[in-house]
Order: sequence, then C-alpha cells, then structure tokens
Amino acid sequence: MFLCVCCYILATNSSKLNIPIFSSLPLIILAVYSSGSPATESREFSVKEATIEDLQLAFKQNQLTSRQLVEMYIREIGRLNPLLRGVIEVNPDAINQADKADQERKAKAPRSQLGLHGIPILVKDNIATKDKMNTTAGSFALLGSVVPQDAFVVTKLLEAGAIILGKASMSEWAHFRTFKSPNGWCARTGQGKNPYVLSADPCGSSSGSAISVAANMVAVSLGTDTDASILCPSGSNSVVGIKPTVGLISRDGVIPVSPRLDTVGPISKTVADTVYVLDAIVGFDAKDEATREASKYIPPGGYKQFLKPHGLQGKRLGIVRNLGSNFTISSEVTEAFEHHVRTLRQQGAILLDNFEINNLEAILNSIANGETLAILAAEFKQALNAYLQELVTSPVRSLADVIAFNKMFPELNCKAWAAKYHSCSFALLGSVVARDAGVVMKLRKAGAIIMGKASLSEWADFRSLQAPMVSVLENPYVLSADPCGSSSGPAISVAANLVAVSLGTETDGSILCPSSSNSVVGIKPTVGLTSRAGVIPVSPRQDTIGPICRTVADAVYVLDAVAGVDYKDPATKAAPYYIPYGGYKQFLKLYGLKGKRLGIVRNPFFNFDKGSALTQAFNYHLQTLRQQGAVLVDYLEIANIDVILNATASGEATALVAEFKLALNAYVKELVASPVRSLAEVIAFNEKFSDIEKIEEFGQDIFLAAQATNGIGNTEKAALLNLAKLSRDGFEKAMTVNKLDALVTPRSDIAPVLAIGGFPGINVPAGYDTEGVPFGINFGGLRGTEPKLIEIAYGFEQATMIRKPPSFQP
Repeated sequence: MFLCVCCYILATNSSKLNIPIFSSLPLIILAVYSSGSPATESREFSVKEATIEDLQLAFKQNQLTSRQLVEMYIREIGRLNPLLRGVIEVNPDAINQADKADQERKAKAPRSQLGLHGIPILVKDNIATKDKMNTTAGSFALLGSVVPQDAFVVTKLLEAGAIILGKASMSEWAHFRTFKSPNGWCARTGQGKNPYVLSADPCGSSSGSAISVAANMVAVSLGTDTDASILCPSGSNSVVGIKPTVGLISRDGVIPVSPRLDTVGPISKTVADTVYVLDAIVGFDAKDEATREASKYIPPGGYKQFLKPHGLQGKRLGIVRNLGSNFTISSEVTEAFEHHVRTLRQQGAILLDNFEINNLEAILNSIANGETLAILAAEFKQALNAYLQELVTSPVRSLADVIAFNKMFPELNCKAWAAKYHSCSFALLGSVVARDAGVVMKLRKAGAIIMGKASLSEWADFRSLQAPMVSVLENPYVLSADPCGSSSGPAISVAANLVAVSLGTETDGSILCPSSSNSVVGIKPTVGLTSRAGVIPVSPRQDTIGPICRTVADAVYVLDAVAGVDYKDPATKAAPYYIPYGGYKQFLKLYGLKGKRLGIVRNPFFNFDKGSALTQAFNYHLQTLRQQGAVLVDYLEIANIDVILNATASGEATALVAEFKLALNAYVKELVASPVRSLAEVIAFNEKFSDIEKIEEFGQDIFLAAQATNGIGNTEKAALLNLAKLSRDGFEKAMTVNKLDALVTPRSDIAPVLAIGGFPGINVPAGYDTEGVPFGINFGGLRGTEPKLIEIAYGFEQATMIRKPPSFQP
C-alpha cells in the first residue's frame, strides 16, 4: 500500500516556528512504501513505468522512438481516460512534435542532448498553450478562447525538448468556483477518478495531472498550486509533486487565483523526474515580477545535483503531530507514518518531534472561518479580470461574465452563442479527437491557417425532419431568408467576408444548397476525392468534403490542397485516377465553355413562373452559355427523376439511417474522450437535456429511426441496389448517351441526383430574386470530371461576374 508523508514541514533550528499564514516554503509530497523495507523493482525496461532516464536510454539504444512513446500514451488515454477522466484534450500536434524529436535525435542535433528531449508532458488546463488546444480551467465559459502566447513554463518545456502531449483535467477554476463541487470535477470532463480506488478522493485541483501520471497515461505533468493543489493530489494518487517557492517559476500565461500564492510545479512518479522538470522550468521571466527575487534561489548547476542517495544525512526535520481538532488520521496512516519516522532517523536525519506551529489550527481553518477567503476572493477577481482582458478572443471578459455564463447555462456550462443558436450538438461538447481530420492536415501542409469552426445545421441536419435547416442563423443578403444547410456556417461566413475560404461537407445538398442561397461558389467533389477521415459522418457512401469560396479560382486552389489519398479513408484510393497531373488550377480557363456539351433538363428543374426573376435570369444564362461556345442539348430527361428526388421512394432515406448509425457509432468510439459513445447515448443525452437541445420543438425522429436499424439487412441492401440502378439508368445514361460534359440546373435542386451516385457538382452565383435573395447555377458531371466542371464554372463566372457583396436586408 502506498501512502504519503503529509504531516511534516522542513524545519529551521528553533523548536518552535512562527510561520506567516501563507508562507512560501517549498514543500514536497513523496510517494512512499508502507512496508518494513523500501520497495524493490525490476530494472527491466518497461515503457509504462519508465522514468525519464529509462526513456532517454531507450531512445539512445534505439529501443524506442518518441513517436512510439506518444502513440502508446494516446492509446492508454483512449483506453483509460473514459473511466479516469484525467485528460481534457490531446494535442493534435503531439505526433508531429515526436517525429521532429526523432529526426533531431537521428541527426545527432545538439538539441537532442537536452534532458527532456522527446519526453511527452501533460500540462494542467489552466496553463496556456498557443496551439490547437483550449485553455479553459475546466470550464466551458472559456472554451474557444484564444491565448496570446504559450505560458512561460510551456515555452521553457519546449526549449528543453519536451513534447506537449495534451491538457490535464482539473477541479474547475482550480476549485475556486464553489465549495460544493467534489475534488477533481470540472464541467468539461466530469468527475476525475482515483486510479487506485475509483471511489476515493483524487484531490485537487491538479487532479488530472496526478491521475494521468499515476495511471501511466503520461510520464510527467505540470500542475499548479494555490493551497495544496499539487501536494494533495500527489498524496492521494501515489505520485511525487513539488510545490516550488512562489516566484521560482513564472506564472505568466497561467489562469490565476492569487498572484501572492500561485505557483507551478511538476508531478511525476519519481523525485528524480520531478527534479529534471523543475530544472527545465525555473528561472526569471520579465512578465512575472515575482520571479525576479526568486531567481536568486536557483543553485548554479541546477537541482539535479541534489539527487543524493544519502541526502537525509544531517538534515533537521520537524514533526508536527497535532494538526488540530478538524484533522483525524487513521490507524493505518499512523502506523505507516511512525515507520517512516524511524526510517528518517535511520538515514541520519535529526528529528525535532512534537513540533508546534503557533496558531496552527487557526491557520488550517482560515478558509472555513472566512479570515482569508475575502483576501483570496479580491485577489482572484483582480487577477482573473486582468487575464481575461489579455486574451485574443474569449466568450467572457470578466469574472462577472463568467458568473453570468454559469447562470445562463446551469445544466451545461456551454458557450452562450452555441446555446442561443443551437446550431451544433452539445452531446459532443468536450470530446477529444485523436488527430486532425485528413483534410485539415492537408490544409496545414499547404500553409493554411485554421481560423476557427463554422456553424452548421445540427448533426448535418440529420437529427430531425422538424428542425429548421439551420436554426436561426441568417442569410447575409436577406436576413429573413433561408441560408440553407447543413454547411450554412461556411457559406454565410464566406459571403459576409468573415473569412476568404472555408470547408463544408455534403451528404445530399449540404454544400450546393448554402452556396446557392448565399451567393458563393461551392464545389461538391466526387465522393472519395477528398478524405472523410476525422469528419463526423452521415453516410460513407455519400459524404464528401469541399471548398466554399467567393470565386471559382479560390475554390479550386483549396481543392488542389485537400484532394488526394488518405490511408485512413479507403474511398480515397481511387483519387489518384481522378486527380490530373499538375492539379486543378490549370483548368481555370477564360474560355473554358468553348465546345462543352451541356445538358438541360427542363422538367422538373426549370418549372418557374413565367416572367419570374429566375425565368429571366436562366433564359439569359443559357444564351450566355451558347455565346461562350457551349453546345446546349436541351429538353433532356432523366429516367425516374421523380423517384430519385423523393428520398423515401428511391430508398435513399432507408439506406442513410442505417449507414448513419453504423458510421456514427464507429466515429464516437474512436474519440480519445467523449461524453457519448454511441447513437443511443446521443439520443439519451438529448432527452436528458431536452430544453437546450430543443427536443420538444424539433424532436429527434431521424435519430430514433436510425437507432431502430440493425445494420445493413435485406431491406437496406434492396434500397442500395435501387439507388445504384436509379443512378445508372438515370443520370449516368443521360450523360453518356448524349455525350455530355455537364448537366446545367438552377439552384441546387439536382443535389439528390448527384448525391446518390457520388457525382461532383459546382454551384456558382447566378443572380438575385426580386427580394434580393441569391440563387446559383449548378454544373454537375460524372465521377472524376472535376476538370471539365471547373472549366465550365470558371468560364461562366468570368463571362457573367454576378456576385456582389451582401446587403444585410431585413
């Protein structure tokens, strides 16, 4: 049984001490063995219980790479974190950082000799990282906030060669929100669990940092301490924690409680490992004035020189036995402690027993009786307000904002704008993905900056037939008009000049429709041309990812960046057969319409009222296409078009609900952490939080229909066969028999035709109705015909130049 020495203070020469209420004495919690002799361990190499020295030796002997180590920890997080909830986010860049470390080690770069080089570290969620992770102190109120830079301690870790593996969970707001919440609880992850006894108190507030180290989800971590927030969880989870002298380590970039008391410190499984990390992060920081004085404490040569086997020899240690009436110690702890007292003497320490500290009981009860709470509360308000004001972006800018946020969302601490518009589901809020989506990786590789996440119709408009296409998001041209969905947010943001380019997804019309309705260009690629790995799915058979931009050229530049093979999406194996050598931008030709054969299906796509704006516009556009050299094959028909456009009659609805359940269950099971692990749990979540999820108003009938399915049975197989036949005898036959390069249709009405066959389409702005609401023109083709569609779409765009900025009319 492992226990902790938690009843002693490093003493001076006097028999009594008068210690100020908040002394800056450094304290260390040790994991110690309670039997009669020290524990002996096999020195056989084991990744799980390895120390930093073990890991560095394994690196040098080519027994281990940093990538393998990071992948092992990510697997352990995936396996254990749903139970222990010690990790709040995994760094999407951790693998890349590991690869860089391996390359440096292979090249024998000087940096590879650093003590923490290639070692993964978790940092507490109140320590800022300027990367793809959030810094929230465990609260949804700060989810989505953007910090100005890495915390100083993170910079020091990176300079020492460490890999930032992720963020550790914590008691929300460093347990300074309420006395009522249990240790280790925060809104984003729920209740952290002690890995030794799940029902035992993991303590806090650096609970996740200690839990993760104890459970071998990471070797070392960083915590913070205002009043026992490193010491207590270290003691409760059988790990080593160092609470340094206040000011020895910079607090810059750490969400504060009290600048007078706050400190940052390492947590690991051994004293040596914590000391190696301590050496890396101590030092002066011009942004934290407290470090100016404390730097004089750092010994030349650092702290590792004091890792001496006989370090107890001659040390004077005070033993405080009476901790006051509010503290009781079990007989087991007492017995273990007495054994450790004897061990200290045997190792040469001089013990001053029955030591007393003046007013100790008052000191230990100071929070409860209110003597220091008022001081801490005042410091917290000032420090937190200053921190929030310095954030680049944040949903809250003051303690008052945080309080208002919590009152507004008592059931779920969620972002205010998300609850107001309920555009996305709360069920996955706080989930942790294992890696960037395949298309995001490609964007980063191309040098793009991921600015943020666009809103969408919840669950890609696949939760309920009763829900509006995009809730209350508004069309930037006519605010009362339908912006369409589900990629409404990407289209709105591009149309309103909030961003230049965006990505959307489409299962059936979800790129083409919002592009048409918001006067932007949308490309729905051939299914499999762009990877869906990392995308919340509806149907692997129909889902695709595509760009939404203001011009055809911009959309093509993005398509060039995101198209291609991704081994995590088998559908992309065919992509190389479709992607032309040199990419797609070569098809941005001013006279791309010349010689193209374009089909016109009047019924049902051109059934407009005579004299309407749509009729006039498309008569003009057809004339323009002819003038630009296109050959129009008019009055064509698509066999069974009425059936194709009816999702129930065609079998599309039957296939989609079954595919959705299978695909979604697979997706959520692969998440590193998630509040839900199946469609059934999403449904239960929505019922539990029916008010926020608007179940009474919008229901979840599609979800329920999907949950009622049982895989791909005879009914689903028949539906899939029918869809294939409808595509083959309808669109494909019309295209091949008439030797067409594309089919031209207004708006996005042809979306189901393209969806069921995985065919591509490009929607280009085509005009505005009498109310000012935009509409587009769509060019659809057979699989892999993006080059021809780009020539056609670009030629039309350049000949018409219809798009204009939004007017934001009511």
